[in-house]
Amino acid sequence: MGLAAIVLSAGASSRMGQAKQLLMIENKPIIQHMFDAIESIEFELVCCVLGANSEKIAPVLSDQVQLVYNEHWSLGLSESIKAGIQYVLDMQDIDGVFLFLADQPFILTKDINNMLAIHSEYPDRCVATSYGNSPGVPAILPRKYFSSLLNISGDKGAKSLLSQLSEEVVLYKHKGELIDIDTIEDYRQALSR
Repeated sequence: MGLAAIVLSAGASSRMGQAKQLLMIENKPIIQHMFDAIESIEFELVCCVLGANSEKIAPVLSDQVQLVYNEHWSLGLSESIKAGIQYVLDMQDIDGVFLFLADQPFILTKDINNMLAIHSEYPDRCVATSYGNSPGVPAILPRKYFSSLLNISGDKGAKSLLSQLSEEVVLYKHKGELIDIDTIEDYRQALSR
């Protein structure tokens, strides 16, 4: 039994005007930074949910990454989460998921390992990234929440569910930078850090 790592990367990057996952930071595409951070961790499965720009993004990913295509990507982030959950739903050796966003290139392996250690201590609870006092992703959600994840809709991510489950969530404050790259300005700031 173990966790599946699911990297959500299906969005159209409409605010960016191009596939942000492929913009370069430190001579690597943004999405590669996320996979580098999880590469040394032994997950049962590592998958990437693709949608818009899948034909451009898929070739930069390792052959070890399972590709999941979200044909409903235009309906919002929730559809990518659902596609990832549907992919692992029947795999009995998966007892939870670790959700990541492809546009957070500065997540540290150390922080991921710290969240996994908390999950080992509290295996029936969610472990979520603390944004102030609000939960968000990266986040670990045990299998018992899969049906709830399959019921979210629109452009809401796991944050909406995690907020509802506040008593069942352990918050973790990352040591690394939690920068989402959504706009050209975000990208410029990331390059100048």
